[in-house]
Amino acid sequence: MTEPYCSQVRSLYMVELVVADWPASIMWYRDLFGRAPALTDVGGQFALFEIGGNRLALKAGAPQPGNSLIVFEVADLPGLLARLAAQQVISEELIEASPEGYRRAVVRDLDGHRLCLFEWQR
Repeated sequence: MTEPYCSQVRSLYMVELVVADWPASIMWYRDLFGRAPALTDVGGQFALFEIGGNRLALKAGAPQPGNSLIVFEVADLPGLLARLAAQQVISEELIEASPEGYRRAVVRDLDGHRLCLFEWQR
């Protein structure tokens, strides 16, 4: 039996978002994550955040958000939503509990990319 083609893929390295206002988006995500980018290329207008073993890249350009949903696990969903609301970032829905044992809310970044913030209920 031959090895499946996808076995050559080692891992998802990063998600890259194209953003209209690169400096403002860096600040927005810095405030969301509570940390500065791990890498910033001002000339190339590229920034890379590392969060819990994952990477999110921001690249300047003309954003075209679609139906993608980027999901982040958080430690304190109500606390984070309160902090974001103080910055005029409003959740698109009330905190929603799932039968699988987590609760979530969806917000949008400056370019309209949908971000799901969730926490496991213990």
